[in-house]
Amino acid sequence: MKTSLINFIVCLLLCFIETGCKKTAIPDQQVKMIFGKWKVVNTSGGFGGGPIWPSDKDIYLEFKETGRYKKHEKGKLVKTEKFKFSPDKNNASKYIIDYDASSMPDQGFSASHDTLILFDRYISDGGYYVCIKK
Repeated sequence: MKTSLINFIVCLLLCFIETGCKKTAIPDQQVKMIFGKWKVVNTSGGFGGGPIWPSDKDIYLEFKETGRYKKHEKGKLVKTEKFKFSPDKNNASKYIIDYDASSMPDQGFSASHDTLILFDRYISDGGYYVCIKK
């Protein structure tokens, strides 16, 4: 009885470790470039058409290979969310960032080695965000 309980606990722990460390699917090399920490340096668009965040907020975005998104403002974590990559409805050769939260719009992106441009998808007055790699 004791041995089977120990085996069950070990199996349960291994399953927990496996699911907790699982990386998000990476469909192509362009998508790989998004992972890391990014400083927001410029924003535009949105409902009012002007800047969404003042530059003095010191905003960092982080995309992890485990499918976790984090947003930091002035050194404080203000948002964390799960995400995955999905094919873009308008361009099958591109991917969008599909967030789990209904409060966050899906985002298209363009990434190079040190620059990331994010733009809200499927929203007529969505904004865009220019970030540099940190």
